[in-house]
Amino acid sequence: MAHRQDGAHEDARQGQQDVLLARHGWQIGPVPYDMWQVNQKPTISRFACGHFRDDTAVHQARLSSADPAFQEEWTRDCEGTVRYLHNHPCIVTWVLFNEGWGQFDARDAVRRVRAIDPTRPIDATSGWFDQGCGDFVSEHNYFRKLRVHLPRGSSRAFVISEFGGLTWYVKGHSSFSEPYGYAGFPSLEEWRRAVRALLDEARALEAKGLSGYVYTQLSDVEEETNGLLSFDRRVNKLLS
Repeated sequence: MAHRQDGAHEDARQGQQDVLLARHGWQIGPVPYDMWQVNQKPTISRFACGHFRDDTAVHQARLSSADPAFQEEWTRDCEGTVRYLHNHPCIVTWVLFNEGWGQFDARDAVRRVRAIDPTRPIDATSGWFDQGCGDFVSEHNYFRKLRVHLPRGSSRAFVISEFGGLTWYVKGHSSFSEPYGYAGFPSLEEWRRAVRALLDEARALEAKGLSGYVYTQLSDVEEETNGLLSFDRRVNKLLS
């Protein structure tokens, strides 16, 4: 996603970004995905525009820190990111805190973001430490059977905002010699079956009130070899 073809560094060249947007086509497997979640960095405008042309939604997530000075910086950056990207129609949700990383005063953060952009739903605490604010009960589930469980009386939507993480290491297309991820498989075909089974399990929960889910993850990231694409984006594990 807006990276150089051979690694994790962002490529600022517009032509390269256009090539990557077209090459990936927002389709990893037989069924196209209808939303991507972008973590820990502001989405570049070119990337957002490409998503809008392809009708693919984006969840924009912020990085956070517990230090008071960084809390002030985080608040400024968060508000600046919302102002910078608010006019991109493909961005459908603001994700404020992820897995408790430096989480602080989620209710105030929701209030600040809503004051700038009252049109989009907010995932205040993705994964852990729900504070009863925002528009979602947002769960990360890598180790348990997928389920829907809303607090009694809650009017918020339930989403599984991260799940999957199944590992398949592609030799020669990774930045590390040792893989990291959840669950290993003796063959690529067994990995594919496991990924598809998890996606089917998530889809089946829609009838029980699941409002959305995010499979982790699009591509391998350094030692994390749980992507649908390899680290260099040259191998599509589901289709290769």
